[in-house]
Amino acid sequence: MRNEKTHLLFVYGTLRLGESKHGLLEGSRCAVPEACIEGALVDTGYGYPAVRQGTGRVYGEIYEIDEETLRRIDALEDYYGPGDPRNLYERVQTTAGTDRGDIPVLAYVSDRFAGASPIPSGDWKQYRKAKTS
Repeated sequence: MRNEKTHLLFVYGTLRLGESKHGLLEGSRCAVPEACIEGALVDTGYGYPAVRQGTGRVYGEIYEIDEETLRRIDALEDYYGPGDPRNLYERVQTTAGTDRGDIPVLAYVSDRFAGASPIPSGDWKQYRKAKTS
């Protein structure tokens, strides 16, 4: 990491270790390998999930990322800025539960996928692997 501002980012889908977009986190440190946030995980039907507001748990990992990586992830998530109508996902500050207690993290959430299928387990990797086997 460069000597600049860093962020803690909660990832729950294609950015997780072993998933298709994980390479975008190259050079970032996995700060917490197992964490969860509150929400409802859904399958968008496009090969990636989304988190919606809800009362369930969504499982993922937390990475310490720099500003350059944050910009790359913003581009991936079609995030143009707070409240921008072009946003596919909103970047929000939320709380992640970890074995070290609750910590503040950034996460990308979206209510834009009408008809998306719920993923009751809250775990994209588990769901994707079960779907392909």
